[in-house]
Amino acid sequence: MPKKIQSPHQKRANKLLKHYRERLKLIGIPIDDNIKAEVLIYNAVSTLGFCQSENQNGTKTFEIQINEVLFECKDSTDLINTLVHELIHTVPRCMNHKKEWKHWAHIVNAKMNLNIKRSGGNKEESAHLINEEKKNKAKYKVTCLKCKKEIYYMRYCSIVRIPECWRCHCGSPFKSETLR
Repeated sequence: MPKKIQSPHQKRANKLLKHYRERLKLIGIPIDDNIKAEVLIYNAVSTLGFCQSENQNGTKTFEIQINEVLFECKDSTDLINTLVHELIHTVPRCMNHKKEWKHWAHIVNAKMNLNIKRSGGNKEESAHLINEEKKNKAKYKVTCLKCKKEIYYMRYCSIVRIPECWRCHCGSPFKSETLR
């Protein structure tokens, strides 16, 4: 679970959440009414957004979580696409990225001129910011011996301990090193 942080972006995040909840309802997207009014802003190294559901006394509630790096991008497109992507998860049977979720994402894209995708999308600047943050906090680096791809880790996990047992997408083994 990402750790909530105190963010100067909280007010903007909550305002955007309210605005896009209303817009989705207006175009007929059946998002759930039980979405917490406050966005959880977190600082993670691998995800841009997350929709968490929980059952309390038989009532399902949702919490939208957004990575702080999205607020630091020059363009707000990735932030809006991620926020709306997570809101679609509150539609019944849409907690995954299967047929039902894709159906509603397609409608939202057409009606709101957005670019909601299952993952990634045009989030190059966001991904770059996350990778830079990951580099700055990492204790270990794993590098492919062939293509030189670098992956950063905070924890002493199995790929760091025994990199020769893992393979890169290019088929080559890794080497690991301790950064601090």
